[in-house]
Amino acid sequence: AARDAFSAAERLAAEHDLPLDRVSALHELGTVDLLQDGSTSRLERARSMAVDAGLLGLAATLDVQISAGLLHRDVDRALTYAVRSADLARRLRMDRLGATAVYFQAVVHVHRGETEEVERCVQEALALAPDDLDVNAGIWGEVRAHEALLVDDRGRLATCLDKAVDYLRRNPAATPAPFVGLWALVRTLDDRDAATAREKAEASAVNWENKALLWYAEAVDAGRRGRRRDADRLAGQADAALADLPWWRHRVRLLVADAALTDSWGDPVGWAREALPAFAARGDSRLASCCRELLRRAGAPVPRPGRGDTPVPPALRAIGVTSREVDVLQLMAEGLTNTGIAQKLVLSPRTVETHVANLVAKTGVANRAGLVELAKSGNPAG
Repeated sequence: AARDAFSAAERLAAEHDLPLDRVSALHELGTVDLLQDGSTSRLERARSMAVDAGLLGLAATLDVQISAGLLHRDVDRALTYAVRSADLARRLRMDRLGATAVYFQAVVHVHRGETEEVERCVQEALALAPDDLDVNAGIWGEVRAHEALLVDDRGRLATCLDKAVDYLRRNPAATPAPFVGLWALVRTLDDRDAATAREKAEASAVNWENKALLWYAEAVDAGRRGRRRDADRLAGQADAALADLPWWRHRVRLLVADAALTDSWGDPVGWAREALPAFAARGDSRLASCCRELLRRAGAPVPRPGRGDTPVPPALRAIGVTSREVDVLQLMAEGLTNTGIAQKLVLSPRTVETHVANLVAKTGVANRAGLVELAKSGNPAG
């Protein structure tokens, strides 16, 4: 109903050449999109029109909303919008908005492993809005919780989310924060007032990510009660909802995988196999190890990190080339980038770079192009 009403308002504003009203309607439509499916295209259009109309305060607000929609999709673009919002907010003395934009930057830096930048942004956000409940909730629920997710520290994750939700409880005007669903999921996994947590999170399920996470939480609960079909159905709904956020879906699946394995629902082995190369390629070594540990517990084959099984031809063995380096060389000849090779072999891109450098040194060629040429010639030992 809200979408229909704002769509009619946007059409009327366009027909009667009312740019300010049109920007306002597009902003509201974009906010509905953000909550329902995370899309940002209408917010981006509204942002462009706001700048043209000289509405810089609105432009800064739109920038931070767009950044929120991109945090799990495209961290580079999310950072661009968050920086731009913070810069505008600083010029306009919009400290609360600036604090939000800066802690969004911190979320990106966590994802990139840039610890010093994370702390700089957190301290800047707190300096701008030290007593703001939403800002404090966001720092605990999105920055600190994300740090815990990356190292698989479940105890710390639960503590961070509890603190975040406590800040939200104290704010009667709090918006549907996207970490509330994660809080309910962790509470369910830990069996701590799980039903109450899911019930409280329902109010935030207007946010599509919260809805997906609540489906995972309900799947865990259904599995524990022996309702495997319901658990499978709910997990399938959650998987489909997060299909456009591959890293985030891998991470949430890994959270619920132990419960799925114990109670025989979902596809925990398939989830681990799918997530392992993605985590390894990004350098999320702890999460990659968790995938391997899960596969071992399930009795499934576990890919070995860092070692190859490919036979090394005598000519290559004579110059010290290893089995894994042969794997890298063959994939280079197929045209794969270092990132592609890393995903294929379940390695980090940095490890692949080391293998390439070693191959250059051992074969005596000048560069990567020389390695590819030698590999394709069938005589890589020269």
